Amino acid sequence: MKKICVLLLVQLLVFGTASYGAVSEDMSVYLRKDVFDAKIEALFSRLHAEIGEVRGDIKALSTRVDGIDKRMDSLDKRIDDLRNGIYLWLVAIGLLIAWPKLIEKFQN
Repeated sequence: MKKICVLLLVQLLVFGTASYGAVSEDMSVYLRKDVFDAKIEALFSRLHAEIGEVRGDIKALSTRVDGIDKRMDSLDKRIDDLRNGIYLWLVAIGLLIAWPKLIEKFQN
């Protein structure tokens, strides 16, 4: 008999409280389907507008990044030209320093 009472008590506690978890606290609030659909449509339209703004911002940032990328490419080219110029001058200075030794070596 005790087992049956305990089983009924557990069943009452489990199923009794589970049904109250899904019910709204304020039962006077009732939302009709057409009102719900209108609110959801307004929410989606607002979300689409914000997504459009974000896309516009992304496009603006993309154009700025493209401009910065072009500037970096031109700066990279200028640095390469400067490096080649420095190497040219270093070779010329090395040849001027080595010229007397080369002449001396070839005369003997």
